[in-house]
Amino acid sequence: MKIVILGTGAYGMALSNIFSDSKCNVVMWTKFKEEKEMLDINRGNEKLIPNFELNENIEITDDLDYALKNNDLVVIAIPAAFFRLVCEEVKNKIDKDTNILIATKGIEQNTDKFMSQIVSEILNTNKIAVLSGPSFAVDIVKRNPIGVTIATENDDLFKLCNDAINTHYIYIERSRDVEGVELCGSIKNVYAIIFGILDGLKLTDSTRAMLFKNIINEIQNLLEKLDYKKNTALTYAGIGDLILTCTSDKSRNYKLGNMIGNKEEKVKIDEYIKNTTIEGLYTLTSLHNIINNEKIECNSIKVLYNIMYRNGNITEIINYVVKK
Repeated sequence: MKIVILGTGAYGMALSNIFSDSKCNVVMWTKFKEEKEMLDINRGNEKLIPNFELNENIEITDDLDYALKNNDLVVIAIPAAFFRLVCEEVKNKIDKDTNILIATKGIEQNTDKFMSQIVSEILNTNKIAVLSGPSFAVDIVKRNPIGVTIATENDDLFKLCNDAINTHYIYIERSRDVEGVELCGSIKNVYAIIFGILDGLKLTDSTRAMLFKNIINEIQNLLEKLDYKKNTALTYAGIGDLILTCTSDKSRNYKLGNMIGNKEEKVKIDEYIKNTTIEGLYTLTSLHNIINNEKIECNSIKVLYNIMYRNGNITEIINYVVKK
């Protein structure tokens, strides 16, 4: 089985090793010649995943036509901000039988669309699956047990994805709630910023537990109001990813919140935002638009939006926890 991974970031590299461990032929594509040459030489990126090397049989290319030739599965692992651009590059190079697995979490700004909606809009295929769940790249490469959710309405595509990820350390659950899984995978990055703020404010574990319970209720309500499946909140893509991202300092979103809660200098926070991919910040605006347009009560999103974009006081987070 030939797997093409579009994107050579941390998550793309980690996924490439999973597919390689599963005896698939893996080709990773990057748009940038310099990055291709660096990965060929170093077989990894120390800045993204320290002390990690790609399996020796994984091929790197900057030739998109070559990468996509005779593929069985195309995995898109591009940051949400650049997802549409890559889909536009790919659209005339694949056919309606192409299987797509989306490994990008987020909601597009300006359109408020999920990644699966962008694929449906641009690419000539309805064979779409989404991969989500608690799986930091730095943890995947250690080959310790990890649970993920694969969401697709296509039974054949699920079997293909399941076979491609068939390793002893990856545990897979099936969902048919594609957009519900995407919502959970997106919103957890936003909540991670909130939890980082709480920890920066030096609040207790008991207070954090109170907020966690409130947030689970909030996610379930949001799923229900948007006509997705309420129980998706209880999957690996839901509560599993929420626990991981909101409690680990490996999360860039959590780290941003922690800097804010610690009241670090604005110039330092701005520098971190400028030089770091923080999906939760990118997603926050879209989520705020969605809940306003749909008239859905989702107080934590409103509170964080006020803090990030309207100079709201960070103690509003505490008021949200108590009043909820």
